Amino acid sequence: MCKCDEVLRELAEVIPDSSPGTKQVYHALTYGWLCGGIVEKASRERFQVVLNEVLCGSSMSWKSLELLKYLSEKMNKPQAC
Repeated sequence: MCKCDEVLRELAEVIPDSSPGTKQVYHALTYGWLCGGIVEKASRERFQVVLNEVLCGSSMSWKSLELLKYLSEKMNKPQAC
């Protein structure tokens, strides 16, 4: 079992602060887990597979994604003049 399955199981057991349908609240730390879980349930594939096939296309690999993340972080950091 991967950590993702464990996190989703824990999130499913959390008792909401409000009645269903009255308030919509997600936390930045859990929203990604919830979205990934929805993608996995709907597609019946691991999130990484869906991300690689649908969003990245067959020409990109996880190494390419790591490079894009690195470049994105570098571009978003303030540069000294």
